[in-house]
Amino acid sequence: MRNFFTQTETNGRDQITNTASVQGYYVSMPGGDPIRVTDEDSVSINCIFADIEKEADKDNVNPGDRIKYTITFKNMSNTEMYNVKIVDDLPSSLYLIDSSIVPAPQSGETLASGISVGSVSPNQEKTLTFSAIVNQSVTNDIVNRAYADFEFRDQSGEFHSASTHITSVTTTVGDDDEVSIEKTADKDYITHDGEEIQFTLTVSNNSRYTIEDVVVTDILPSGLKYLENSTIINNNPPINSNPAGGIYFGTMPRGSIYTVKFSATVDL
Repeated sequence: MRNFFTQTETNGRDQITNTASVQGYYVSMPGGDPIRVTDEDSVSINCIFADIEKEADKDNVNPGDRIKYTITFKNMSNTEMYNVKIVDDLPSSLYLIDSSIVPAPQSGETLASGISVGSVSPNQEKTLTFSAIVNQSVTNDIVNRAYADFEFRDQSGEFHSASTHITSVTTTVGDDDEVSIEKTADKDYITHDGEEIQFTLTVSNNSRYTIEDVVVTDILPSGLKYLENSTIINNNPPINSNPAGGIYFGTMPRGSIYTVKFSATVDL
């Protein structure tokens, strides 16, 4: 008969006690008063609480990016836990950097078979960290799962094996902003009329898809005048294309970055 169970939430209890009772009455002689009888008994179940949490250092990635994972095993009980192994189901969308695993695997250990982190004392925790590279062919979000196996002794000293629940972390492939634009200028201030300023527009396709009919528009404010034949697209020769009317990029493959440079003169 088991006198323990494992769970991930302690609710501040080391034991769960379940009590049952029985009651009734009898009459010992005809016409006599009823005599009430009762009894109760209880059983206590020891709570062996362990939890596991998994985190990634990035919420959004693109192919070729590096993700660092941290998995934390927590002993939330009053019982020592032995031979704790953290198991990680690394998906095929990730390429493991073997040298990044901390603590270093023992002989024959892999993430799939479990990495030993030793014994964990009551109310203490141990962590496993490793890094992986996002494969170039990835288009779907990355779901990485982990759990831990461990052993403990019951009150009689007998060893038992148990596992935590499965924890997971999801990383989105492609940034939150599917397309982004960044604008910079080659100077922070101007000192006279007719002074020239060069602007650079950097457009990025951060999504997992090809974006069609991409148009970049930049309408200069009052006080600036477009300098003819100053527009440079992706470092090609200059052309006379005022970005106020829109510059057509057309198709942008996923992960691509396009640039537009143009100049304006101060006209105050």
